[in-house]
Amino acid sequence: MRTIPFSRWIANAAARLTGPMGAVTQQAQVAGCSRQSVYPHSQKVSAAVEAEHGGGPTRADTRPR
Repeated sequence: MRTIPFSRWIANAAARLTGPMGAVTQQAQVAGCSRQSVYPHSQKVSAAVEAEHGGGPTRADTRPR
């Protein structure tokens, strides 16, 4: 049975989406994968979060006026 390392994908996505310059390379080394594989991981994590939580109110909608 193959186990998908979701926590590694989430860490890869965090490095890709919010990390400083060089974070993707560093995270790839820590995760034991290629730098090029970090990008599809971040796309899959972003798509999963959007599918689960998309369509709700935006932050601007929930702020008091």
